[in-house]
Amino acid sequence: MHRHIIYILLIILAAACRPSKIVKTEEVLYPMKNDTLGIDSTIYKILQPYKAKVDATMDEVLINSAIEFPAPDRKNIAGESLLGNMLADIFLQTGRDNYKPGDAHNIDFVLMNTGGIRTSLPKGAITTRNVFEVLPFDNRLVVVTLSGDSTQALLNYIAKKGGDPVSGLKMGIDNKKPVDVLIDGVPFDRTKTYKVVTNDFCSMGGDQMWFFTGAKEYTDLNIVLRDAVIARFKAYAVSGMDLNGKLDNRIYKTDAR
Repeated sequence: MHRHIIYILLIILAAACRPSKIVKTEEVLYPMKNDTLGIDSTIYKILQPYKAKVDATMDEVLINSAIEFPAPDRKNIAGESLLGNMLADIFLQTGRDNYKPGDAHNIDFVLMNTGGIRTSLPKGAITTRNVFEVLPFDNRLVVVTLSGDSTQALLNYIAKKGGDPVSGLKMGIDNKKPVDVLIDGVPFDRTKTYKVVTNDFCSMGGDQMWFFTGAKEYTDLNIVLRDAVIARFKAYAVSGMDLNGKLDNRIYKTDAR
């Protein structure tokens, strides 16, 4: 039966490739019994070796985590989060390791979008599957060079939103405005340019980050976010480290410092 369904689907797909005009539509419901949806043993045998290989890769333990990293609340962002901090730190290090500036000006800080983090990381064994679940999109790391004015717009955005994953940046929020901004430990200077690691989605104005679209320079590192995380987790494990994290007031409300 499954072969018949496949043949029918192929015919439909072939027809869909030709220009067509809808003349009339009708809706017909056909009852189906559960036993008609059984697994085709031939197809199962063909796919099983590939499934086993995929499962072996996805279930590989990368590192042990000493703590749980809860997913940040995408609808009610409150400053920083354990998971956002840890990921942003990895992206900053990966960016600095792989970016080759022609002007000797390396990356200053990282800004990512909370919406790109889709779930939590558990305490204990962390697998490749866990990383795919946290970062399911194929977004890549990019380096964007911003003017001082665009960087100010970036800081205003973070303050108005209430936070987002950052690294190399420390700032207070007072009445939805940025205060006491430090970039790589140095006070923000609007007359300077800054190099920021983000992902390709945000760099095109995703999540309303329009300040990235006027970049003075743009470099695609061609590294998928989750690949950077997987590589870093493996390196940590080889060095005997457990995964850990902390809240360090990199983004804070001035009345809660």
